[in-house]
Amino acid sequence: MRCVIRNLRGVVLASTDNPAPERFFNLCRMKKIRIWDITKTDKGCQFSIVAADFLRLKEPLKKCGMKLVILRKTGLPFFMFRYRKHYSFVAGMLLAAVLLQIMSMFVWEIEVDGNSYYTDNVIVSYLQENDVYVGCRMSKVMCDSLEQKIRKDFDDITWVSAEKSGTKLIVHIKENDGDSVVKEMKSPSDIIASSDGVVESIITRCGTPLVRKGDEVKTGDVLVSGEIVLYHDAKEEVDTRYVQADADVYVRTSIQYNNTVQRGYTCKMYTGKSVTHHIISVMGSMAELGLLPADYEQYDIVTEVSRLRLTKDFLLPVCAGRRTVYEYVTEEGMHSEEEVTQILTDNYENYLNKLKKEGIQIVSDSVKIDITDVNASMRGSIHVVMPFKERRSCDVRTFD
Repeated sequence: MRCVIRNLRGVVLASTDNPAPERFFNLCRMKKIRIWDITKTDKGCQFSIVAADFLRLKEPLKKCGMKLVILRKTGLPFFMFRYRKHYSFVAGMLLAAVLLQIMSMFVWEIEVDGNSYYTDNVIVSYLQENDVYVGCRMSKVMCDSLEQKIRKDFDDITWVSAEKSGTKLIVHIKENDGDSVVKEMKSPSDIIASSDGVVESIITRCGTPLVRKGDEVKTGDVLVSGEIVLYHDAKEEVDTRYVQADADVYVRTSIQYNNTVQRGYTCKMYTGKSVTHHIISVMGSMAELGLLPADYEQYDIVTEVSRLRLTKDFLLPVCAGRRTVYEYVTEEGMHSEEEVTQILTDNYENYLNKLKKEGIQIVSDSVKIDITDVNASMRGSIHVVMPFKERRSCDVRTFD
């Protein structure tokens, strides 16, 4: 950043043949004249100084009886002075400055941050429906009203912050997965068995438990009812309340596993031939400099595009990149027995890890591998202890 500022102000590289310039540098320091990149030479030294400070060296040079030789002048002031008579260049610079000013008045990129349930495309599509899109006027984007609309129309989003940064609109959101649970609590429901098994443990927080540890259950049986019956002192039913059943029910059951892999496969073999085309996109309109080779029957295309930007958040509606076409041919192959066995084993391990992440305890398993000339399969049963969370609406009855 300091280097950029210096170039804007102009930098002068000067030299002196004085073998002892220490007094000169001390006088410059007293007058707060900044000098850097001091280098010794055969006759004296050379240094760099800002163009505006160079004009203040007259008094220190006179006191020290020194003379300076200008070696090089760089920076914007000297550049503009050098081309001051090139009217077309000056006009181009002014036109570029005007275009940049106009470009800064529009939104050229929308970034969504903090989302996990709602994808970027969902949020961006919603913004487009509310007249906030890439290419719209920055002044039309009212961040406060936009935040209120998002919170109102997306129930799972609890916090929104929209900010403008350069030519970018950044939407920060925070989702609350618990909101959907709160909504479900409004409708009474039962917890039912999702498969046959034996109850391993049950802890009821809300509702009426209908099974105990060790009971056998069938698919669809009600484990915890959302119906709560109220009795008076004579143990006669007087009223009924309906809630959403809430309990931790773990059932010992078995999961059938079946995975089949074809032994034959088709693979790509790249020939090493490739063609690269340059592409450019302005305001969404893309132009490609080059044509697809006619002799490529099978090919993959890899596109790399980057948006032109002046700073991190000052983006322009211009994209440039390249598109590379890679030729390949296909070859047929056959997996060996060791290869398909390894593939099936890896798939099975991944499946077990997925079950563990879902809170399912693996008790034991009984699977076997069957390999034929066409395919290979792994089948069997996995004995587990898993939580039952499937729900069904209560049958609400009226008490007379």
